Amino acid sequence: MDVDTDSLLWSWSLQEGLDYGGPEVGDANWAGIMVEDDGSETMVISVCIGEGVIGVDMDSGEVAWSLADDWGTLDLVEGEFPRIQHGLDVDGQKILLYDNGAIPTTRAVEYAIDPVNGTATETWSWTEDGFQESWGWGDVDYLGENHVVITKGHIPDFGSGDGPSEVIEVDRTDNSVAWRLSFTDEMDAIYSADRIDGCDLFSDASRCAVVQTRLDELQEWFEGGG
Repeated sequence: MDVDTDSLLWSWSLQEGLDYGGPEVGDANWAGIMVEDDGSETMVISVCIGEGVIGVDMDSGEVAWSLADDWGTLDLVEGEFPRIQHGLDVDGQKILLYDNGAIPTTRAVEYAIDPVNGTATETWSWTEDGFQESWGWGDVDYLGENHVVITKGHIPDFGSGDGPSEVIEVDRTDNSVAWRLSFTDEMDAIYSADRIDGCDLFSDASRCAVVQTRLDELQEWFEGGG
């Protein structure tokens, strides 16, 4: 959707995928756009219950490639296939997933997609002891500078995994945890999370470093008699 003009720019349904001979799977969620080397755009869609990811050519609507154990078209040259995955994010030709059904523990996982050669390669994954979810909650996003933020989803009423809910930033260079936000109550339920610059929402110095820097500069100017 174009929010400025309130107009529909592009849409696609799994039925269209079936019409084009795509996988007979359901419950698609989370998507991102991958720009190919030739400038064309591919909508990357996580098909959660189908346990796979598909790339849809945005011009033709055809399924260009798919990453899945039973019905995928890409050869996985290294790593494990995703299971009940969601929370998809895209960076160039790489996709990041919250692999909810991974065994023995839930994990965050990255794949490099090579549709020209018909391959996919697992390039990174992270998990920890006790990280086990039992359904479709949770999220993972690229943050830049080789960091990701992982939302350990937890919704007790829906039979999710062990609490509490947590949001974790991981440095992918050494898989260390940069910080961890742990909710204090078993009933504190979260689904996903995104990092938003405080300056995008607030204009006060306590939440926007740019404002604080400017105030410090002005304070020096006032104290100097300017």
